[in-house]
Amino acid sequence: MSKTGLKTKLSKGIAILRAGEFRMLYWRANMDKIIERMIKKYPNKLIIKIACFQITEKCNLRCKDCSQLMHYYKKRECTDIDEAIRYMDALMERVDFIGDFAIMGGEPFLYKNLPRILEHASKYKSKYGILKTNTNGTIVPSTDVLKALKKSGIVVHISDYGDTSICLNELVTALKEYKIPFSVDAVAWYETSQLRENGGPELAKEIYAKCCRSDEKRGSVNGGKYYNCAFLGRGDKLRIFPSSADNYVDLLDEKVTAQDIKRYISSENAPPGCGYCSGIDKTKAIPVAEQLKEPLPYKAYD
Repeated sequence: MSKTGLKTKLSKGIAILRAGEFRMLYWRANMDKIIERMIKKYPNKLIIKIACFQITEKCNLRCKDCSQLMHYYKKRECTDIDEAIRYMDALMERVDFIGDFAIMGGEPFLYKNLPRILEHASKYKSKYGILKTNTNGTIVPSTDVLKALKKSGIVVHISDYGDTSICLNELVTALKEYKIPFSVDAVAWYETSQLRENGGPELAKEIYAKCCRSDEKRGSVNGGKYYNCAFLGRGDKLRIFPSSADNYVDLLDEKVTAQDIKRYISSENAPPGCGYCSGIDKTKAIPVAEQLKEPLPYKAYD
């Protein structure tokens, strides 16, 4: 390689490193191995591969097969910022390390207190490998939000829904301008985590084994409770299934320890809410982000 070519290559590499993209790419390529190594080395520590921290139900889309169950909400709410901080503290005071700490919606860019929650999350940067969020490419954040994204070191994952992601190009331009690491992800959707009639304990166990159990060390924090997946958290809030303490760990209970969360994560017993989930079938592709005009009806339990 010529000196000019080498210099160009090094310049590009430095630019990527400065933008935080090197860290993102390295982590995405090696996270599974790193987390597994940590779990083996520190078996008594609470190490979670991915923790999704839910801040809002608000979304400017109503996708027919949303895995976050947004298409069932009649009223979408944002978590109060003080409560959100309280929930995050309750998680972080128990956890030892999280691979991916994901700030999630709904659509996170609709959360008016996003800069504050990002600032608070940054205080725990020693406890996670990477901070990230997912957006649907329909919103370009304000200057204040872009500055907060940059300061927090967050990685923005943009789901490319084709014509539905109406601000994709403008969003990419803004993220580049502020040197915020991001990815544009062409997504494929499959039949996953949709509501079904209760299949009972046996089906719940089957669904659990194929879903949460096969993607170990993944969780979702919703309303101060730790769930094995978003379906359980959203379903509990919507009362899609009968309320049961076996579906979650209450992070606001002062008696709950890191070991209680570890036992919940590693339990062979399926949370009863799994009996209401369709599971995932990656042999059945479905249209991406197909829109509904109204929320879907469902039976709500008391």
